Amino acid sequence: MPVEPWGISEGPDGNVWFTEARANRIGRITPRGGITEFPIPRRGSPTDITCGADGNLWFSWSEAGGSNVYALGRVHTSGEITLFETPIGLAPQQLTSGPDGAIWYATVGGIGRFDPINWSFEAFSPKRDVEPWGITTGPDQNLWFTILLEPAVGRLTAAGDVGYFQAPAPTLGGIAAGPDGNLWFPVYGPGPTPADIARIVRMTPAGAVVSDFVVRFPTALPYAITTGPDGNVWFTEQEIGSIGRVTPAGSIIDVLLPSGRSGRPQFITSAADGNLWFTEPWLDRIGRITPNGEVTEFSIRGYPWSSSAWRRPSEAIQRTWMAATRSADESRRRVARRPRDWQRARLDPEGEGGQADEAPGAYGG
Repeated sequence: MPVEPWGISEGPDGNVWFTEARANRIGRITPRGGITEFPIPRRGSPTDITCGADGNLWFSWSEAGGSNVYALGRVHTSGEITLFETPIGLAPQQLTSGPDGAIWYATVGGIGRFDPINWSFEAFSPKRDVEPWGITTGPDQNLWFTILLEPAVGRLTAAGDVGYFQAPAPTLGGIAAGPDGNLWFPVYGPGPTPADIARIVRMTPAGAVVSDFVVRFPTALPYAITTGPDGNVWFTEQEIGSIGRVTPAGSIIDVLLPSGRSGRPQFITSAADGNLWFTEPWLDRIGRITPNGEVTEFSIRGYPWSSSAWRRPSEAIQRTWMAATRSADESRRRVARRPRDWQRARLDPEGEGGQADEAPGAYGG
């Protein structure tokens, strides 16, 4: 049965935690790849997850059967789970831990706040017909959110004031506070040319767009975004099955996942082990990528197939040769090691795309 790992977050215990949307469970993976799963005691589906200031993990959840019942879930590092049903109309989507210690979340038509001490909900209306999607605590200690498929982002202050700022194209997904004191988020739409292209945008806390970086593969559909342990910004690229990195100076590289387009990486997080971790819902895998480009994928359901069938798509997009090997002591694990010429093959100092070279046709030798 598919489990569909979806949201992912660093935990306070040094492990990485994730939601299993199809299996209705919360998962925990250690830095070495050991996976433990905790069932949610009510039928439904969890999506996003974040680490709260109270030392617990918090996740968004919806009840099965189309009942329109939604909740925020709390999971202790011991695995104990509690659900807090939200008021009607406040279905939680993406979450963030706010500067006030509360859990803030994007919801259709507004922004929600949950006080984990008093167990109380509060709603903030954006005062216009928008659908907030991604949300983060900004470097200015305000809440920033993307608006699904609209060329704007919103800012919610501690006083409850909402402001909007123009983006160069409709926003696609997440938003993150960058290492440079700015906000970073992906967009897709009309760019310097008439064609619709994907970009990563940098916006100051004053709401000014100061950079608009075109990704190397314009149809990549970047989605989730986070600041990495290396001081750069990392993002998932669903359409081509890769992880992207952009430096504050605008240099962009891409690392194609061993599973190629079928991986469709979803959410990504930075973790205490100095690496980045991401989910691959359609393959039931959790991925790990080091700052220098080494990828490891952990299967939640194990690997019943042989490595010889684990192939790159025919339309190879990077000049890479990564040997896929199976760990002798961890049956869940596959490792894709970076090629010796990884920096030369992928690094683009100007931050511009280029023609990719052909790559070998299969992994695993």
